[in-house]
Amino acid sequence: MSQGQRTADDEEDDPPAYKLFVTNLHIKTRIDHILRYVRRATDEDPLAVHRIEPLEGQNFVSFTVTCELKHKDTLLRKEVWPLYARVRKFSEMDLRRPAPAQRNIREQRLRDQWK
Repeated sequence: MSQGQRTADDEEDDPPAYKLFVTNLHIKTRIDHILRYVRRATDEDPLAVHRIEPLEGQNFVSFTVTCELKHKDTLLRKEVWPLYARVRKFSEMDLRRPAPAQRNIREQRLRDQWK
């Protein structure tokens, strides 16, 4: 078997995973900060942490954290994370970019005045 391939036995050994979405974090928050929060709460490393780059104009950053299912309840507690952070189950919808805001004529005229 070549490197990188998995067998059925390997998949049985993997613990069930749970993916969290953590948002409203300071723009300078790094992956190692998230690792520290997870380690402090669970005494274990998460399976994966990914930073979601902020959209233009956003002043906060978001992360996905994949952890073992046994840590789900612990990591969903707001006390684990920094003040004002929000955490919930991750959904693929979280990666979609929002549609541009639709403005009415009056709003557009007001915005054009201030350009």
